[in-house]
Amino acid sequence: MKKTLIASSVLAAVIGFSAGIAGAAELNITLGHSVGEESTQQVTSLAFQNKLAEISNGEAEVTIYPNAQMGGDRELVEGVQSGSLGITTSSPAPQASFVPSAAIFDLPFAFATVDDIDKVFKDPEFIKALGAEYNKAGFHLLGVANLGFRITTANKAVNSPADLKGLTIRTMENKNHIAMWRALGANPTPLAFNELYTALQQGTVDAQENPMELIWTQKYYEQQSDISKTNHIPHCICWIMNKDQYDSMSEKQQREVDDAMAYAISAGEQYIRSHDAEYEKKLTEAGRKIHTLSPEQLSKFKELVTGLYPSIEKQVTPEVFKSYTKYMK
Repeated sequence: MKKTLIASSVLAAVIGFSAGIAGAAELNITLGHSVGEESTQQVTSLAFQNKLAEISNGEAEVTIYPNAQMGGDRELVEGVQSGSLGITTSSPAPQASFVPSAAIFDLPFAFATVDDIDKVFKDPEFIKALGAEYNKAGFHLLGVANLGFRITTANKAVNSPADLKGLTIRTMENKNHIAMWRALGANPTPLAFNELYTALQQGTVDAQENPMELIWTQKYYEQQSDISKTNHIPHCICWIMNKDQYDSMSEKQQREVDDAMAYAISAGEQYIRSHDAEYEKKLTEAGRKIHTLSPEQLSKFKELVTGLYPSIEKQVTPEVFKSYTKYMK
């Protein structure tokens, strides 16, 4: 109850939360995600729920299932594909099993700034090319949220590839992520998300990589002294809907769903921008050392992984690769 109130109050501050609009719903959508009620995913979900009710005059209703109530990321994606769930969101990694072109987000050290990522994710050419691949797998791509970068924590600074040599780092079960960390000299160890804190606590892994938000909310900092802004890949989440349900809606309903999600993604992005600075302050106050790497330092990492680009290019369509990489520097 407390977490729900916190998430709702945060959302109110970001988008001006208003009471639901009365009226019988003609469109009912279920939405599930795997993370908690103080997450950016939940803030975005609540924004979508409220905005859709507003612009549809109460004719569309969204029921939200957070905290993996409907399963983990893979189960949620499967649920949307089969139609047992309307909408879900996750990082691209679990979606790449269904949409191979989602591997484009694994391209390491592709962007220097959050603004560079924004140019891609807001580019109609990229969204059209990637959306066509999602359509083939039974999904409608509602949008991609830019939540910043994934960064690295350890019990020492990671300012150069040499600092990774021999370090056991937890990764997602993703062949491109594993290949990247190996190329950088680390020992990548795939582990489930819910096993990570214990693995850090017990010393099964020495390091991990996640966005600033999760380093704070999942309390990984309790087991790690240093946070290094390696910015190796974007931290993003793809919002997807069952294509059959989307196609069955009227043009008016489709427009309302698309508009409400665009609004909600923007609200979520604003939320994470403001809160990342807050998390960083809290981490510093907790005695953690935060290292911001220079462009020159980051270039040393990139030099070791550009050899992986052809492999990732082969996993995606030419249209997706071209539209994603045109903003690379």
